[in-house]
Amino acid sequence: MTDMWTFMKMFLLSTVVSCAVEGCMKSEWRNLTMEEILLKSDLVVYGKDTYHGKFRNPIELDARFTVYCVIKSGKLSIPGQLVIENIRGNGNLCSGVAMQTLEGNEYIVGLSQTLSGYAKYAEINVLQKSAFPPTNANFEKLAATCDLDNWKPPITGDQDKCPTSTKPRFCTKIRDPVISGKDRLTISSALYLMMSVLIFYK
Repeated sequence: MTDMWTFMKMFLLSTVVSCAVEGCMKSEWRNLTMEEILLKSDLVVYGKDTYHGKFRNPIELDARFTVYCVIKSGKLSIPGQLVIENIRGNGNLCSGVAMQTLEGNEYIVGLSQTLSGYAKYAEINVLQKSAFPPTNANFEKLAATCDLDNWKPPITGDQDKCPTSTKPRFCTKIRDPVISGKDRLTISSALYLMMSVLIFYK
């Protein structure tokens, strides 16, 4: 009888976990625009992924990123070289932020500050990246967006690589996007069910 209850608990547990992952992978959250993702990032820069290596420790892979232009920085002073830490991510299936930049390619990228003093890919919305191609169309969108329209060079390195783009007379103010709680409820409900099953059959 004990073996039967153990089998049932393991079956229910695996089913609930599968449902939780499926609920994440089939998220009905609204995809955010590039401008929304970058506005919610701590730091936005345009530059080039120059090299991948294990700069901080022998386990996690990092990216060395050459900054051409600072698009958003708040009160931070941004140097011409950044280290983006742990670019492989943590293996979370519900995260779309792993390996966003490739060596030798240029990007507009949204980053988050870390306690270590480095940066990491901004994870604003699950399954959405925060690195975008530096096309003329994307630069025009940034130039027309309030708080993403004041570009400046980094404090070190090349000082003349900010792109030139015609700014409209008035920028567009984008409201802070609110992510729907429907999918959070889906995953939370699954986890609640899992806990209930384990407690009931303990």
